[in-house]
Amino acid sequence: WLASHLVVIGLTAAWLLLLAGLGDGFGAAVSTGEASLFGDVLLGHVAHTPAVWLVLALAALLYGAVPRALPLAWIVVGYGAVVGFFGPLLELSDTALSV
Repeated sequence: WLASHLVVIGLTAAWLLLLAGLGDGFGAAVSTGEASLFGDVLLGHVAHTPAVWLVLALAALLYGAVPRALPLAWIVVGYGAVVGFFGPLLELSDTALSV
């Protein structure tokens, strides 16, 4: 049952990133009048799919190894959010930003 859940979650995440990229890309292209933005914005969204799958794999690994440690997977999500939003503001190093 775990494998079926992981497949559904992974495909759903990829589908939602694709839909968000299509919507944002269309909005950017229409609002600016530059059709080239559509592909760039779409690829920007879809490029996050492997990162989502990596966090999903980490959560599955934690669940399989030590189920009580599953909340630790949120550390990865929290780090990504803090660095993504505040990394440039806090002038973090390139190493911290590229993780």
